[in-house]
Amino acid sequence: VIVGKSTSGNLIANYKVGIGVAAPTERLEVNGNTLISGMLGISATNPQAALHIRDGALNSVIIENTLTPNRFQLESASGASRFINSGSMYVYINADQDASDQTSNFIITKNASYSGQAGGIELFKINNDGTGYIKDLWVKAPSNNGQFPDYVFAKDYKLKTLEEVKTFYQKHQHLPDMPSAKEIEAQGGVSMSDMLIRLTKIVEENTIYLTQQNEQIKQLQEENQQLRKSILKLSLK
Repeated sequence: VIVGKSTSGNLIANYKVGIGVAAPTERLEVNGNTLISGMLGISATNPQAALHIRDGALNSVIIENTLTPNRFQLESASGASRFINSGSMYVYINADQDASDQTSNFIITKNASYSGQAGGIELFKINNDGTGYIKDLWVKAPSNNGQFPDYVFAKDYKLKTLEEVKTFYQKHQHLPDMPSAKEIEAQGGVSMSDMLIRLTKIVEENTIYLTQQNEQIKQLQEENQQLRKSILKLSLK
């Protein structure tokens, strides 16, 4: 007999208990489905939910799926994979859910108990319409063969003439080395790092065009000044 009875009527198991297991290796080992009709508390003497885990360990809860593909799924009555059965999914880091904010799904805040509390700083927020807010964004650009567009300033770089650029955009309806609207729509968006490199290249090329035009303007101004001097001399004769 492995089960005893205390004076208060509680059952005490002095050894390991196996249900459907001939040789249990833990205090309680169950082989088969288990039904718990009430609340289950793990280190929680008064559970407040269907599953209430209260632990001071560094990683108190670990859910691990070793199958392929790995996935974490909470299933609703309809069978759809979602985190919340009704309403939107809200994820708050360093903040409790703010009932007054119904426009954001994901919020990371600093120094605030609620996302909308005075004195709190919203570091990152994604709204229900897909718009996002962030103080700064660091995009790790691809290597681009180890070259950022500064290569356009090299002496051997072949810069297109403005006439060539004009001919190109009149024919293709977009700038050289830039994706067209149809290409962006076909791939469902653009890479921020790739677009940053392309735009930087255009800005640097435009700087060269402006510098060249400035030199041409200065030269024309000098030639104009010389012509005015020559005309003045002729008028005095």
